[in-house]
Amino acid sequence: MANETNTPPSPSGPAMNSSVDVTVAYQSAISLWVYEGAQVWAKFTAMIYANTIVIATIGIVFTRQNADDLRLFRVLLALLGIALCSMWILIVRRSFDYHDYWIFCARELELSLPEEARFISRGKRFGAGETISFRPYGELRIGFRRLKSKWLSYGIIVVFIALYGATCLVSAGSTSPLPQPSTPPGAEKPTSKPEATTPPLSLLIIKGCRSRERRHSRWCSSAVTALDCQPTNTNSRSAI
Repeated sequence: MANETNTPPSPSGPAMNSSVDVTVAYQSAISLWVYEGAQVWAKFTAMIYANTIVIATIGIVFTRQNADDLRLFRVLLALLGIALCSMWILIVRRSFDYHDYWIFCARELELSLPEEARFISRGKRFGAGETISFRPYGELRIGFRRLKSKWLSYGIIVVFIALYGATCLVSAGSTSPLPQPSTPPGAEKPTSKPEATTPPLSLLIIKGCRSRERRHSRWCSSAVTALDCQPTNTNSRSAI
């Protein structure tokens, strides 16, 4: 009886020898890559909205009349914003790691495809600044290849952190109102002069009417006196 040797299965699973299996796995990796990319920017947009609300609240507090009394509240809002930015950095870092993972999976599966179908690998060379030729359309080369979206997103987070830090510094260095001088015991408090009050409009109108009546009566009396003082012409009356 011949000895039978059982070979253990490979821990990595069966190899994909069929081109159909490679194509399906490649399409799955592309779909997951697109999905993870959409999730990255959805999370990024949500964190931008949250930090914008905090910044707007700080601006409203700064414009209030009792802004000096709300310094502690401004500092607490700034610390809340810094905590949000810290979580934002962790979320973006983890999301980009998953995004890059599916890109690497797709590139690995592209090795089993023809050279013309390896467009993700060509995209890597295009992002690195290499000139890519497209038959028969010509060649294409990327501009500003050093500016990557990942580092630009981190730059936006740093801008928010700088705004929160400036808020903390301004709130800590803002001057409080000067204290009022205290009067010694036994001394009389200075009495303030009564403020001149403006009479109402109706009272001003009544006063104006009365002054006009006085001037009118004075003019009439002077006219009557002048008429009484004129001499009468008796000769002319006798002649008539």
